Amino acid sequence: MDTTSHRSFRPPLWYWERSSFDDQMLERLVDANIASGQIVRPDWKWKLPKTYNGFSGEERVRGWQKVKVAIALGLIPKPEMCSICLRSPAGQMHSEDYSRPLLAKPICPRCHRILHRRFKSPEIWSGLVFRYSYDGAWFSALR
Repeated sequence: MDTTSHRSFRPPLWYWERSSFDDQMLERLVDANIASGQIVRPDWKWKLPKTYNGFSGEERVRGWQKVKVAIALGLIPKPEMCSICLRSPAGQMHSEDYSRPLLAKPICPRCHRILHRRFKSPEIWSGLVFRYSYDGAWFSALR
């Protein structure tokens, strides 16, 4: 299936797309706040996640914790609108690169589930990408 962009519009720039957004500087602020005791990392209460994109479960949990702290500190916005379907409440964040956790994208549970199953069900993933892609969409490049 062709997964090239077909939307005729582009949503406003996401926070991570703005030239003023410096995820690495913000991550240093997160780390400094944690190290100083100003804020505590949230507890991971579930089974340790599997390795993903070469990142261990521990690395994924640490990234999740940093994202939660960054949101609590107001350094990145609380996820509200899904960055794929642009309709559903996000409620979750997705990262492809846990070495840069603050580049995580807001995503709804439905799109998140499909994204993580893209290797088992590539046709469903391709359909989602085709339906919601636009020029520059972060998820369009995922295979």
